Amino acid sequence: VVAERVSDPHYRVVTVVLKVLCLITPIAKGDLEQHLERILPHILDKAVDEKCKSNKEAINVLEKFKAVFSHELLCSVLVGLCRLKGDKLRLGCAKYLCEIVPTTR
Repeated sequence: VVAERVSDPHYRVVTVVLKVLCLITPIAKGDLEQHLERILPHILDKAVDEKCKSNKEAINVLEKFKAVFSHELLCSVLVGLCRLKGDKLRLGCAKYLCEIVPTTR
C-alpha cells in the first residue's frame, strides 16, 4: 500500500504517506525491510526533484532510513536500483550512496 501511495499523483497524499512512513519506520522496520526495493525508487524520485512539494518529507524519510536500517542493506538495495533505467533514479541513488558509504563499516 505504501509503494502505491508514495507514487500517487496528488502531492498531498504523498506528503501524508511520507510523514506516516517517517513515523512508522522504527516500529515496522522488519516489514519495511522486505519492501525497500519497491519503496525507495519513489522516495528517491521525490527527494531529488526540488520542485516536488513532497521533497522535504522524502528527504526526512531517507534520513530516518539511514538511522534505522543497516547501511550495508541500504547500499545493496541502492546498487541494485542503479541498474534500473532512469537518470533521475540513478542520480537519487548516487546522492544517497554518497551519504551512506562513508559511514558503512
